[in-house]
Amino acid sequence: MSHHQHTRRKPRQDRGEQRVTAILNAAGVLFAEIGYEATTMSDIAERAHTSFGSLYQFFPNKEAVAEAVASRYLDQFREVLHAAQSEDLALLPFDALVNALIDPFIAFVSERPGFQVFLKDAKRLTQLAAAQALYQEALQWVDQLLMTYKPMFPTLERHVAATIVVQWLSRISRSKTFASQHIWLPNAVGQQQICIRTV
Repeated sequence: MSHHQHTRRKPRQDRGEQRVTAILNAAGVLFAEIGYEATTMSDIAERAHTSFGSLYQFFPNKEAVAEAVASRYLDQFREVLHAAQSEDLALLPFDALVNALIDPFIAFVSERPGFQVFLKDAKRLTQLAAAQALYQEALQWVDQLLMTYKPMFPTLERHVAATIVVQWLSRISRSKTFASQHIWLPNAVGQQQICIRTV
């Protein structure tokens, strides 16, 4: 879904496209810095270096901006998932499988600071359909990977494991230096602690 579907007025030229991109980029950074609820339309206009009137030409309210940001993230995230799924990940050991997905995810998050806000707060931001879709997409992706890797996993335990992984992914630091981290996964992966390489 294009973020243009959430705009009040469609950009008619490259300059308009650039302004919308600046608005969405600014909003994503602000959502990450101070939170969705604390961010105002004035904050977004100031960070995007655009006038308040110009902002309202494209977006009627903050929810419309957030929907457009989340929708753009969703489209881009799907591209990352498609690239990851092109590899034969099912042949890797589980911890190696997880690590193979971490680097592209970290790169994705570092370039889109607001992504984790939608992933982490999706259940609270129920008014944002794109945020819900983003969370479900990530959840289904991890669940599918687990099912591919271990098709005999009990369904409920696999869903629990997928939820834990997505919650962990939503909390990965956006800093340039990442320490090795451990997460506990339930019976679906043998109640083992997986060391995830993030350096």
